[in-house]
Amino acid sequence: MRLSRVRFGVLTGSLGTVVLLLGMSNASAESSVSVAPDPIPVTAEQSAALVQVSWSGLEPRQLVFVDICRKSISDSSFTVAEDCGAYSGLTPNGSAAGEGSAELEVFRGQDPAGEAWGCYAEADTAPAGVIKYTTCFVRVTDTTVLNVDSDSETPIRFEGAGRVDPGTSATTGAGPPPPQLPSSGSSSSALAGPSTVDDAEALQFAGSDSGAGVAITG
Repeated sequence: MRLSRVRFGVLTGSLGTVVLLLGMSNASAESSVSVAPDPIPVTAEQSAALVQVSWSGLEPRQLVFVDICRKSISDSSFTVAEDCGAYSGLTPNGSAAGEGSAELEVFRGQDPAGEAWGCYAEADTAPAGVIKYTTCFVRVTDTTVLNVDSDSETPIRFEGAGRVDPGTSATTGAGPPPPQLPSSGSSSSALAGPSTVDDAEALQFAGSDSGAGVAITG
């Protein structure tokens, strides 16, 4: 088959456009994440709840990082180190399709690592000096926890009777109570208590403001 130079030029130009568009499509692909149930129902006794986290659009066969954060990734001041829980995440293996799901224990109350913030139901009472967030976020990304090119998030909220949070060992000086799930749900033995903080962390937060907790509502 013979093609004139003009027709050949049009054909190759069209192919180049298709390749360019495909490349742009791949570059703009975004991950997504959802949590069920939403909102998260809790009783007055619960200090944790189990949810199912599902994600898609991540890099195939890469380690997945699932974290609970107090700020949205759209906040210009967001950093993983400052705004996500150190002891509350998961790192499942990624699938060939870049999608998957996992069961996540969401803490209700002060961050288990002793940071001066926590995720609460609207009617909850936070300890003195602990910032109360009624909207937190589940964030997912791949490869490394600091990867902001593939990350996505979904807001999470607790719904139920109020609870007075005793805080964690870093601010109260006593070990935290074990997480409590509703009696009709999963066995509490399936949940491990939060890791204890070291002396350096305890000293870091020992000087927390003794005033009332500050509430941040979403």
